[in-house]
Amino acid sequence: MAGTGGAGGTAGAGSTCDGADEFIYAAENRCYRFVDDPLLDWPSALSDCESWGGTLAALTTSEENLFVSAYVIDHTWIGGSDAATPNVWEWTSGEPWV
Repeated sequence: MAGTGGAGGTAGAGSTCDGADEFIYAAENRCYRFVDDPLLDWPSALSDCESWGGTLAALTTSEENLFVSAYVIDHTWIGGSDAATPNVWEWTSGEPWV
């Protein structure tokens, strides 16, 4: 499970989930993977998700947020960033910020 500094990431539709810390979000057939690593910073979490074939989670609906929050124990990294333009938030997945 994601702890402080952990990562919550997704792989796209049609992904298989077969690991101990992987969960299917059936509404969108996405696989979520939670990494419990308190030393993981945001760029490292993003890199880990990308090496897995996904990205940090983009929580674009209240249903998806509720699903993910059921697995998060403390704090977790998600895929929102304002690195390109300060105070203009974007999802690393390319999905619209809502």
